[in-house]
Amino acid sequence: MYPDDHRLWSRYGYFTMWLGKKRTAIIAFETALRLRPYFKEALDGYDLARGKGYIYTVNDTTARYNYGLPVPRSYKVYAIDRYYRILKKNPGNVAVRYKLIDELLKHDRYEEAVKQLNVLKLTESNTPNFQSVKDEVLSKREKYYSDKISSLINQVEKNPADRKKIIELGKYYSFLKEYDNEVDLYDKYLNVYSADTEIRYLKAQALTWKGDLFKAKDELKNVLNSDPSNKKYQLLYGQVLVWMNKDLDVAETNLKSVLKKEPNNLQALITLTGLNFQRNDLASAEIYLTRGFMVDPYNHNLEKLENSIKLQAERNAETKLYEILEKAREYAFNKNCDEAINYYNKYFSDSASDIHLKKELAEAYLCKKDYDSAIQIYNDLLSTFPGDYELAKQRAKVYYWMGDSLHALDEFEKLVLNNPDDADAKIYLGDSYMKAGDYANARATYEELLAIAPSSYILQTRMKWLGNAGGEGYSGSVFPAYFSIIPEGYYYNDNLDFTYNKQGARLELGITNYLSLGAGGYFGFISSANERLNLNMFRADIYVKFSKKVLGYAGAGTTNFKSAGSTHIFEAGLKTQEDKKYTFSATFYSTDAAFILYSPFLVNRRLTANYLLLTGEYITKNDIFLRGDYSYTSVSDGNKGSRFIFRIGKIFDDVFGTGYEYYYYNFNNDTPLYWSPDNYESHSLWLDWDAITEESFVLSLKGKVGIIPDDNFILREFYSYFKFYFVRNFFLQATAGFSSSIQDRRGYSSFSFGLSLYWSL
Repeated sequence: MYPDDHRLWSRYGYFTMWLGKKRTAIIAFETALRLRPYFKEALDGYDLARGKGYIYTVNDTTARYNYGLPVPRSYKVYAIDRYYRILKKNPGNVAVRYKLIDELLKHDRYEEAVKQLNVLKLTESNTPNFQSVKDEVLSKREKYYSDKISSLINQVEKNPADRKKIIELGKYYSFLKEYDNEVDLYDKYLNVYSADTEIRYLKAQALTWKGDLFKAKDELKNVLNSDPSNKKYQLLYGQVLVWMNKDLDVAETNLKSVLKKEPNNLQALITLTGLNFQRNDLASAEIYLTRGFMVDPYNHNLEKLENSIKLQAERNAETKLYEILEKAREYAFNKNCDEAINYYNKYFSDSASDIHLKKELAEAYLCKKDYDSAIQIYNDLLSTFPGDYELAKQRAKVYYWMGDSLHALDEFEKLVLNNPDDADAKIYLGDSYMKAGDYANARATYEELLAIAPSSYILQTRMKWLGNAGGEGYSGSVFPAYFSIIPEGYYYNDNLDFTYNKQGARLELGITNYLSLGAGGYFGFISSANERLNLNMFRADIYVKFSKKVLGYAGAGTTNFKSAGSTHIFEAGLKTQEDKKYTFSATFYSTDAAFILYSPFLVNRRLTANYLLLTGEYITKNDIFLRGDYSYTSVSDGNKGSRFIFRIGKIFDDVFGTGYEYYYYNFNNDTPLYWSPDNYESHSLWLDWDAITEESFVLSLKGKVGIIPDDNFILREFYSYFKFYFVRNFFLQATAGFSSSIQDRRGYSSFSFGLSLYWSL
């Protein structure tokens, strides 16, 4: 039953020796020592059986004749055992590990060789020797197992009831990860011998490695009903439940039962560590982790769990700290100022707290009118972050609110000098002048702001406070702020004979410097090789400039197709930008699918497409360029698609950029109506060049060259942008683009051209 158990052989040796069967006892002790050299119990028994179990020394020249016993044998130390002993003392001995793999291959011990490869992989994976040895091991292993499988299949076919051969065949299927074949093998056997719990356990094991945990769980329930105390069954059942994150109490009971029978069962210790980690019971997880390391100090799974536990402990601490912060914010929101201050101080007593959030503590002090404490916090923050403009402005406001107008005036003068475009700081500067009695400077400040926002109620009110010198507070700004006429046209054509052409004009009216309205009308056509559909478009737009850097817009209209009905147009977007630094935008566009998907098969078929585009672009201080585009398209035929583009590169001298682009495009369903790729990918080198950047003339050239791996095709794209000012308020703008790629395994090329003329009055 257990031929390799050295303890049983040793006990058997003592048993037979006490019966007087010394020759049998000697063989038993020798077998135990072969299995485990230097096993003291067996060594002592071996000496006793040979009559050497005495503590005194004797020079016996007749030793070979004592009791008629044979001459003591010398024991051969096998190379594999020697290498294992060396590695146990020195796990980092790479040379010995390679020798061990070589010896294991000689004796067809391939699974042990693979385990040694996994150890070497951590440090040797990039070396030629490792790759060579790995290839040799895997090649020989596959051939050996395949030969074994072929032989065993023949034997099982001849005798389907040969349980031993079935178990052996299943083992080799498992080694090659042919779990489906292994499960089928066991099923055929169990159809006849359904009560065989061991085979059912092996089936559950195969289902587990296959990833079918639910079926494995059911099979393990069956075998445990037949043999509820079998630790092997309990262990796997506990593992499956933990991996499923189901019935963790049941899993814990089974795993603890295994440890009760075998306290050093490494797999049970690892699984219990993971179970308690899943429960977020990190203290218990640490206990089992420590016990596991005592069994195997170099276990990779334990090391991963140790790192996970450390990270989770940090997260738990962060969560607890964040709960304190949220409690402070809740009290502050409900104007419970003292409790808010209490919790904020508790939060900031932790070294992991975010010092930037101390301004929230300052606001809590403001809540209870403790201006001095708030000022002290801002002073401390500004000593740490001396260049923080917003902190300085907030401190200046506190000076103003506490009635220290001279301090406030001094601070706001510095702020406005540093940032003349900050309207908020300018209003407070004017208020500080007024509070200090300097009405002339207050009036001058308000009038400067009124020139930008003439309809501001706040500014008009302050001018009234100043008396007659301010009048009604409305400076002589003229309506409209601007008026633009913009004729424009667009043309697109591809090698599938799809053409889209439109031309028309739009008008823009500036209501204020921050609000504009627009309207446009266009006519044109879309066509394929056999069809042409004339169209006209009308739309109205609104533009809102929230600040110098943030612009929002929305538009709505309709497209009328000759003899083919009409579709609605809706577009909205938000964009924030700082030139040469960052751009972030979000756009939503809903219109006829032909104008988004550009397909000849949509010319006479009316579908609606909704298109969402998110774009982010950032240039670091050392001119590293990062850009990401994500778009989502939903079509009224039920299809949905998404596209992701990522660019990284370097900008040189503010005019030239180059780098890498990753492009991914995917649709849920394939349709013949338009290009709807399945996991389309490309990798490209992109180049952008601002060739001319004069005040009255701008020329930009952009392009990319890349590869589409699935089609082994070189893609090419080129784009140009041209802008020329005839006078300051009259300029021409043009774009042109060309692309060559693959669509549905066919070459695809397209050309586009756009032209517009801007005339502002």
